[in-house]
Amino acid sequence: MTSPVREAGALGAALTASVACSIHNSLEEAVASLAMQPHHFTPRTELSGFYDDVYDRYRATARLLEPYWPSLHGPQCRPDASESGN
Repeated sequence: MTSPVREAGALGAALTASVACSIHNSLEEAVASLAMQPHHFTPRTELSGFYDDVYDRYRATARLLEPYWPSLHGPQCRPDASESGN
């Protein structure tokens, strides 16, 4: 099952605001008032081997790229930046 909500953070904020503004008495009541239908799907088991292979390649690629992630964020995000005065 997947959620039809594309912006879950915004929905959560709206639900919280509805309680704060006394539109609903609780978050449970606010959620119960939603008229959304979840999307149900049935996995295609015949594709599981394909997706296992793709996921293995993704994990291998992520491991190879791991040393480069800090450089993508600039020096201010490096753990040693505060120590070196950068």
